[in-house]
Amino acid sequence: MDTKKFLIKYGIWLIFLIFLLATFNFLYKESFDNQEIDYLKISQWNVKKIIFENWGDQLPFWFILAKTYIGFLGKSELSLKILSIATFLLSAFVLYKICEIYGLNKYLVTALFLFNPLLLKEAAFTFKHWSFLILMILSVLYLFEKFKNTQNKKYLFLLFPVIIAGMYSNLIFLIFFCAFAVYMLINLLSEQISLRFFIFFIIASIAFSLPLFYYYEKASHQLFEIQGSHMDWGTAERGFDFIKISLDRASGINYLNDSLSVILVFLIFLFFILQFFLEREKKFINLKIWLISTVFFIMLVLMFMAANTPISPRYYAAAVPFLYLAIFPKSDKKYVLVIAILILSITVFSSWQMIKNHNPDNWRGVSSFLQPQIKENTQILILYKFNVGNLLMEYYLKKPVTRLPDLENSSILYSDDIWIIAQPDSYGAIYKTADDYNIKEHNNFKPIKLFHLTKKNPKKNSSLIFNNPLIEIEKNKKIKKIEFTNGAIGAWSFPEDYWKQIKIKSVKSGGVEKTCLFVHPRNNEKINIIYKNIEFGKTVKIFTGIADGMTGENLSPVYMDVYINDIFLKRITQPDEWNWLITKIDTSQYQNKSADIKFTIYADNDKKRHFCFDAEITDENDYFYQNIKNANALVDNELCKIYQTKPIFPHNEKKPPFVEAAIFERWDCEEDLISKNKIWNTSGKSYAISDNKFKEAIWFHPTTGKIKTLEYKNINLEAKKITGFYGLNDLAISNKIDKAMLTFTISANGEKIYEDKFIPVKGWKKFEIPFNPVRNSMEIKMGQFNGNKISNGVNKKLNDVVFSITTDDNRWNHFFFNAFLENSK
Repeated sequence: MDTKKFLIKYGIWLIFLIFLLATFNFLYKESFDNQEIDYLKISQWNVKKIIFENWGDQLPFWFILAKTYIGFLGKSELSLKILSIATFLLSAFVLYKICEIYGLNKYLVTALFLFNPLLLKEAAFTFKHWSFLILMILSVLYLFEKFKNTQNKKYLFLLFPVIIAGMYSNLIFLIFFCAFAVYMLINLLSEQISLRFFIFFIIASIAFSLPLFYYYEKASHQLFEIQGSHMDWGTAERGFDFIKISLDRASGINYLNDSLSVILVFLIFLFFILQFFLEREKKFINLKIWLISTVFFIMLVLMFMAANTPISPRYYAAAVPFLYLAIFPKSDKKYVLVIAILILSITVFSSWQMIKNHNPDNWRGVSSFLQPQIKENTQILILYKFNVGNLLMEYYLKKPVTRLPDLENSSILYSDDIWIIAQPDSYGAIYKTADDYNIKEHNNFKPIKLFHLTKKNPKKNSSLIFNNPLIEIEKNKKIKKIEFTNGAIGAWSFPEDYWKQIKIKSVKSGGVEKTCLFVHPRNNEKINIIYKNIEFGKTVKIFTGIADGMTGENLSPVYMDVYINDIFLKRITQPDEWNWLITKIDTSQYQNKSADIKFTIYADNDKKRHFCFDAEITDENDYFYQNIKNANALVDNELCKIYQTKPIFPHNEKKPPFVEAAIFERWDCEEDLISKNKIWNTSGKSYAISDNKFKEAIWFHPTTGKIKTLEYKNINLEAKKITGFYGLNDLAISNKIDKAMLTFTISANGEKIYEDKFIPVKGWKKFEIPFNPVRNSMEIKMGQFNGNKISNGVNKKLNDVVFSITTDDNRWNHFFFNAFLENSK
């Protein structure tokens, strides 16, 4: 076989081979990006969810196709990239066949398509629907031309399924389809198709597209109302910028120097104009005008979209094959071939420059570096403003990774060993933790930087949820044991019932956010969370809550049965309410002993039961919080006599969403504080966050110029110290109250033992007061509060404690405190 016959027979396969050899090594080594992982997640939903719950311009057909593919060939990185490249090469082959119909140089047009830098970067090796979208668009054109030229009905029978597949893969297909309808009209007017066929095509297309209105409404809401609402730049400016960037990338000139850019643009215009001098056939001229008009039509529609919602230049990828079909002359002249080879050479050089300078985030490399560093208690965070990276890292690490927009809530740092993956604008926030952590940088994966944080003075965390539990699912008296992976799932899959994942997360209940263990109950099942060999203190303090947005519909309560060494201790019933419920269980019989604790969680119905809990081992004697019912509440010595037990939210918050914690049992000084807009003027059990630290505390809002008091009498306990904390919550501090002066006072057995006059600042202030009941007034005046034992003193019990607060401006004085007795008997 001579060379010419060989090239005619095998030329396209030779081009494919050259393309794969030239690009595969460069592009396959790239890790997935965030959108690819998002597409992988959607592809593993059930079919019903893919059809009805997707969003934006992403329609279900491609995801169902990807789901089927994954079912047979799996979801390894190699497998998914093979799907993309196979689809891209099939698109190139259809383009090759179209060139045969139009009499264009099929080898050069196909090669230009394959080596186009925009398509290489966004379609060829990416697990996304762009290659498939281009395949459907080119297939519609090819099948129509074959039917038109042969009148063979098999092409017609294939045409409409391809149109449907394109329509229900991405709404961008409709831009091309509108242009294609114009081409049908041109063919009708030039008598290349019949009126009967044209009418049939229009009616069938309308019928097929009617369900798209459901998706169009969702896409319009997502793209223009949600994403577009964040855009603050000029619409015209944004639209023109988008087109400039898209054209630069589609042609490749943004990867070239000025001289080559000018040459490439000149050759493209020359090619396009030249064909009208070389070919005078009316049908061919109409075709070329339609092709270039389609390129500009897609451009104009995308320009409008870009002016109203953030879209990527990858959307313009669908126009690239039409650009090449439009500019190539139908000619065998040598100078035409020379120009074509020059355009191809510059385009290939542009793609080579793109590949050489392309420096994507190397998530695979980061994960390979981290894998041997990870311990059982290692916490991994991604500090990015945008929703990027966490799913990728979970895919590669098979371990849960939390993404944070910032580090304002430092309570999220619960481990002694933390890796933070960050970008430059977040470095400062990381170094603010230097008081508590040793920080070491790893700069091997630019622009990604890794920070390794290790605790300077590690202390055992009193919260049980940061231990690895055993998990049992109990159903019909059968128990299934599962491994706790903190939300990560074996082989990193994305089940549609993601709510079944048991993991540590931050949940907001009643407007207050807390780190807790998320355990969603399941119908007809009980979930056992078991912590082995726990060393107990006097008390287990348990916080339970249901996430905001999942309450208020009179839904089932969530039940939690608590066992120690399989002995039932207490059933906690979490009602369908907007707040954290705090329950304390006496474990003094197990104090300083190791035992197993089990939490059994279930519900009558699992609808919207986004339940979360935390459990802390503590030796604190929070006598004052627990006995507030036995205290006397006073304002300027006037007794508050109304004791309430129904929870209420401050500032008369009657309907969610709330922004502060509920006040539970409390003393009101007036009747009906709600109607008087004075619910703040109470004293009671609550909890609060100050400087992002969650504390169980007493709400104790002062009144301007008056002294508010909580008086505890007949305590009759021995204590060596009174410790505690006080402060204002974050909501109060955010309202700029730094001109107020508050005075907080503690007295014991009739003597003032602590006083602080302070201006409100963020964070909890702590106190620790050694208690010696034989101190006299002279010692107090001399400031002798060092707790030294006095000779010949008689040790007495703690009988009375009084807490007082006053202010010179009570606006937003959301003051909280709690106090504890140490070594009490």
